[in-house]
Amino acid sequence: FWLSLIAAPPLAVLFFVAPIFFELVFGEEWREAGVYCQILVPMIFFQFITSPLSQMFIIAEKQKVDLYWQIFLFSITNIPLGIVAYTTENASLSLVVYSGAYSIAYIVNCLMSYKFSLNATGKTNAT
Repeated sequence: FWLSLIAAPPLAVLFFVAPIFFELVFGEEWREAGVYCQILVPMIFFQFITSPLSQMFIIAEKQKVDLYWQIFLFSITNIPLGIVAYTTENASLSLVVYSGAYSIAYIVNCLMSYKFSLNATGKTNAT
């Protein structure tokens, strides 16, 4: 929760001003890089809040699940990215697919880490 509060304001600003910022700081030829940055902001947000939780797989002794997770992550990001990049050769669309897939993967990772943290601390899920 706290990490999302820390990450949200600067990334929200970056999301809305990245193309203009890149153009002002680096010149007009860098505006497209600002658009690419804008596309990647959601992925960066979810990565920021989820990455510190990655050790929960080790703490909860779920290394086998982590292996499956890494295979899933590789598949969900690289296969669609490869298909889009190969068929359309559209860099922006490729980044949208990559950022979207990675965002979904990080959300899944965050939920798994949360579940493992409940079990690691001795709490049980009330269902």
